[in-house]
Amino acid sequence: FGVKAGGSVGHVAGVINGLIKRGEKVDYRAVEDSVAIHRQAQFTPLSIPGQFGYPVEANNFIIGENMASEVLKSKKDWRFVYHRMSLENVTGVQVSRSLKIPLVLEYNGSEVWISRNWGKPLKLEKVALDAEEACLKHAHLIVTVSEALADELKSRGVEPERIFCYPNCVDADLFDSKRFSTEEQRQLKVSFGFDADDVVVTFVGTFGPWHGVTKLAEAAALLVQSDESWVREKRVKFLFVGDGAEMSKVKEILGSSGMQPFFKLTGLVPQLEAPKYLAASDILASPHVENEDGSTFFGSPTKLFEYMSMGKAILASDLAQIGDIFKGAPHISEGLAEDKVSQAKALLLRPGNCEDIISGIRYLVENPEIRQVLGNNARAETLKKYTWEIHVDKIMERFNNRILNGCIN
Repeated sequence: FGVKAGGSVGHVAGVINGLIKRGEKVDYRAVEDSVAIHRQAQFTPLSIPGQFGYPVEANNFIIGENMASEVLKSKKDWRFVYHRMSLENVTGVQVSRSLKIPLVLEYNGSEVWISRNWGKPLKLEKVALDAEEACLKHAHLIVTVSEALADELKSRGVEPERIFCYPNCVDADLFDSKRFSTEEQRQLKVSFGFDADDVVVTFVGTFGPWHGVTKLAEAAALLVQSDESWVREKRVKFLFVGDGAEMSKVKEILGSSGMQPFFKLTGLVPQLEAPKYLAASDILASPHVENEDGSTFFGSPTKLFEYMSMGKAILASDLAQIGDIFKGAPHISEGLAEDKVSQAKALLLRPGNCEDIISGIRYLVENPEIRQVLGNNARAETLKKYTWEIHVDKIMERFNNRILNGCIN
């Protein structure tokens, strides 16, 4: 409800647009449409109840029943249903079983775990977990975005042959710095409140606890407090694009004395506007942190692939899939040999380490030619492996093979 930007918006649009580019006809059902989705998708809004009850999450089941009923009334000749799994939502299972068509379930992590660790524990946690298990049990193919999530699915009893894993990806045409000339990129800096010659360090995201945005804020404050003369001389500025749970902490950190001239908080921006902010940037930060409960980091950050696609220098935590994507890249804490940097697609940080963030910023600010090398390498890797077209092609290849082999009836 009301989500206009972030990884989920990019993911939904990426899959739908990828299917359309394959020549598939897509019937898209949701509470709200998204401007990021191609107009060739046939959008039908789903209604929600006029009254709500307590506890709040119980309403998800009422909404789900309404959605399933509305979809089933359509009586369309669908080949399969693709359901992005969400809290207490078994609509995909209901449609699949009623129409006797395959269910492809997209699994981005347990909503029960997310509520418990990144929000508030659910009042109906057992029921929510049962809904998850129903979806996992009845899906003909479960698509997920990281090996950590694939391993979790196996631990929950899902057979490996029903699991397909491929990282999140990006719309490489939308997220392309070459859409903007060098002069346009300079003027974008001015429009966002900076000077055209500033070196801008940027974070884009929904400010979730896993994003590590508070660590970037801490590093920025420490850098200014410890060496303001260097920050001024090199014209370093910090741009925080987005909003979310950690915003209050970021504001508190950056509210310290003397920081005001060196940063800008934009708040949420529309999904399609994000490339402008990235084009105005010189260094892109992905300072993700480990899960507080000690479990394996399971994310596949869409921001990471958007950063790569923009062809900008990236500072990224060496954490699970992020480290795998940038395998072989040099660690800031271990020295930056020229031969390794020239082949790298990013510079790697120790998760949650402000010293590494500061060292990485210093190095990239001092070496603009290295920023260009890293950016070029990242963009080339994106086009080779991480577009939504590639992501969807691989899903459909696996899906069609399971049909041909009689695994899906």
